[in-house]
Amino acid sequence: MANVTHAVDKTMEKTVDKVANRPERTEGGMAKTIEKHTSKMPSDWFLTAAVASIGLSLAMQLSGNKHKSLFFGEWVPTILLIVSMAVRIASRRRARVKSGGRIRYFLVGILALSAGCATLREAAALRSVEFHFDSVSDARVARVRLDRLRSYRDLTAADVARLGIAVASKDVPLELTVHVQGRNPETNRVTARLIGLDWTYVVDGQDLLAGTFQQGLQFPPGVPVDIPIALQLNLVRFFQGGARDQFETALLLAGYGAQTHTVVLRVSPTIDTALGPIRYPVPISIPIASPQ
Repeated sequence: MANVTHAVDKTMEKTVDKVANRPERTEGGMAKTIEKHTSKMPSDWFLTAAVASIGLSLAMQLSGNKHKSLFFGEWVPTILLIVSMAVRIASRRRARVKSGGRIRYFLVGILALSAGCATLREAAALRSVEFHFDSVSDARVARVRLDRLRSYRDLTAADVARLGIAVASKDVPLELTVHVQGRNPETNRVTARLIGLDWTYVVDGQDLLAGTFQQGLQFPPGVPVDIPIALQLNLVRFFQGGARDQFETALLLAGYGAQTHTVVLRVSPTIDTALGPIRYPVPISIPIASPQ
């Protein structure tokens, strides 16, 4: 905020100096008419109208009326331009800026409110993004690829031996990449910006694994975006049984075969806004598998 105040101070000082020191010039008829009428109106009127436009825009955005929100929000720069003209007229006539401090702080407040509205629009944009499970890739258990297998009988002798050794050593690593697709609806005119995604891998109501996806992504309206989340866990820490049981569990968690487990990916996005990163307040649950 201090940077914004300093910038406004400098801009107003430069504007006043230019207006006070430059020679008088002849205005056109339309400009004189505008100046004549705006000079009769207090600057507070325009500032109040600008704040009211921001408030209406915010209310429309929160209520889901995005087009009306844009309509009211786009009046703000026009009103501020009129305020600027009123300040210029006052400076020219009085050659001083007694009212500059009050107007300056009103403008700073409006800039802050505008930034807040931009933040809420970005948050609403991400809230509109639809997240759903797309696919699983690069699934392996004890370094045995699962995409070519559908049952324990499909394993080779070498695969069975590798699984047996892994179970005996109580280290059966399951590695896979869960692909989540995010889609910003075409009706949403704001591009959502994701800078982080906290996730939790939940199986049968139990949190097995958690992490953070830290790659920045943008979600333009109408364009599906892939979010690849790499997972790795030791199956023997959560599931009992021998080599066959562990293999069949890995198949189920990777989305292959008849499902006997409920698998959910719970995510909490973080968005980049004009006021800094904001974490999504309510986690989103994305179903991956459920018993059939």
